[in-house]
Amino acid sequence: MTDSCDYQPEGIHPNDVTVYQKRNRTITLNIEDPDDEWGDITGSLLWFSVKSDSAKDDTDAIITKKNADNGGADTQMEIITATGVLKVVRVYIVPGDTNPDTDDPPANALALPGDYDMDAVIELPSGDRLQLLEPARFTIKRPTTLTVNPVP
Repeated sequence: MTDSCDYQPEGIHPNDVTVYQKRNRTITLNIEDPDDEWGDITGSLLWFSVKSDSAKDDTDAIITKKNADNGGADTQMEIITATGVLKVVRVYIVPGDTNPDTDDPPANALALPGDYDMDAVIELPSGDRLQLLEPARFTIKRPTTLTVNPVP
């Protein structure tokens, strides 16, 4: 099952993300580059991390994603639109990222329900490093389920 919802309740920062344990979630980062200063970002290195504290090093992240050019995989994070004034990057959260009960939990399997800090960084082919989004809240919630009792 994939969570997808563009609706954000009033008072929620637009960069904040809520995910449910054991569920897929695609995070789309729309990057405005009005003067196309970055040019073509094909071949750029991408990082996405979720940490208990944004001041911590990325090695302490509970969730880390990288694109294929950065040693990760396009199933983790990828560039969708590399040119123009609106560039698009997607990050893929999978059930194992938020479920410490799996046989293959995240390296720092602390992804329990709660609020965390997330950020994303790009290293352009020029070598310049820029934040793709300001540090924001990444909330993990317990999944909701519906139990239906059979009619006798």
